[in-house]
Amino acid sequence: MRGAIVEGIHSDRATRLAVVEMIVAENGIGIGLGGGKATVTRTTIADNSFLGISSLANLRVDASTLRGNGTTSIYGGGISMSRRADITNSTFVGNGAGVLVSSYSTARVASSTFSGNDIGVLLEGNSPKARIRESIIAGNTSADCVTQLPSAKLYVAGTSLIGNPTCSYTAARSAAVLTGDPLLEPLADNGGPTPTQALQPASPALGIVGRAGACRVDQRGEPRSVPCDLGAFEAP
Repeated sequence: MRGAIVEGIHSDRATRLAVVEMIVAENGIGIGLGGGKATVTRTTIADNSFLGISSLANLRVDASTLRGNGTTSIYGGGISMSRRADITNSTFVGNGAGVLVSSYSTARVASSTFSGNDIGVLLEGNSPKARIRESIIAGNTSADCVTQLPSAKLYVAGTSLIGNPTCSYTAARSAAVLTGDPLLEPLADNGGPTPTQALQPASPALGIVGRAGACRVDQRGEPRSVPCDLGAFEAP
């Protein structure tokens, strides 16, 4: 599905679902076990009353913005996932939880920004896992990250900024975990197909990433230079 404004998408039987350059509002995206694999690319998912994406399938989200989905982390959020999700170059703002990682599921998050949500990343239930790299998780209302049970595993695989890390995490030796205010601008049209949060000139997230493989393009499709910035937006 490409280039439309829709009130909701539901998939139970399709082996593959692709949502490209769309605006999804009011009813979100629901992907059942029969969905197999689903991709969401260059899409805005906004103002859904409960969840932006509810996924029981393997999910990939790239260059997308999830905004204003759910009211609190108890009642919903940007993405609720029960298998595996790969999230890159995406922005989560004003959701209940940015990402809810359920029991025995795994989220891999790279070069993304979570700000202004109730909780940035929530690991709930038994043995959920999240792997974070080159991302910003800061300025979320209740907590930037929550690991509900000791079996939940949050691993910082690449240098990231977690504004106030109230959760338990393990970091790779090569991964610094920065704290504090990343100095994000409000969500806005900064070019590209989806809104983003620009970095202010004094942001500590500027010029942090030295790994060339992580410095390709940002959420807008703009090229990144090495060293590049944390999060979904590369400053000019």
